[in-house]
Amino acid sequence: MFSWFALGNYYIDFVIVTNVLEDYLSIFHWPNLVLNYFYLGLLIMSFLGNRPQGAKWAYTLALLGFALIMVYMTVRFTCFTPVELLLTLA
Repeated sequence: MFSWFALGNYYIDFVIVTNVLEDYLSIFHWPNLVLNYFYLGLLIMSFLGNRPQGAKWAYTLALLGFALIMVYMTVRFTCFTPVELLLTLA
């Protein structure tokens, strides 16, 4: 049960971080949109109900996809966040 909520919380964090930073730098609109649909595709793929032993490539792709999104979020938030936004969040 917790894993369902973890995926939902992860998606909420991804959407909030990308939308907040999109207001300041509109150049990131298209990568955010593509990764948003990519995340939803990975989520749908993981809910299909296959066993990890039967779908090794699908679960490996999902793991690498979620890792790519996490790296994108981390780099995006640490490198491209304006100082003014960080001061208002603190």
